[in-house]
Amino acid sequence: MMISDLEAVALRMFEERGFSAVTVDEIAAEAHVSARTFYRYFPSKEEVLLVRIDRRAQALRVALSGRPVPEPVLHSVHVALENALAAEDTALRGSSQRQPSRRFDPFPVGRSGRHGR
Repeated sequence: MMISDLEAVALRMFEERGFSAVTVDEIAAEAHVSARTFYRYFPSKEEVLLVRIDRRAQALRVALSGRPVPEPVLHSVHVALENALAAEDTALRGSSQRQPSRRFDPFPVGRSGRHGR
C-alpha cells in the first residue's frame, strides 16, 4: 500500500464518520495494513490532515508564483486558488470513486465585497 492510498482511506473515513470517531486501528483495518504500518507513514492520526494541508499550501505557492506581477493581488489569489484546487480535484477523482466535489468559491459571502454592510 502506498502512502496516498492510506491517506485516502483515512480521509474517507473522517468524512463519513467524523475525525474523532475514527481510530488508527480502524483506519489500518480498512486499509488492510497493521497499525504499525500506519505509524510508519504517519506519526499520528492528525498527521494525515497535515499532509493534505502541506500539499495544498505548496500547490498554492506554485500557482501564485506563476501569476503576473502587475495583476491585482485578490485576482491572483482567486485564480491561483481555483487552479490549485482544480488540479487537486482532478487528482482526487483519479484516485478514488467519490463524486466530484462542488466547485470551490473563495468568496461565498457575495461578489460586492461588502459582506452584508
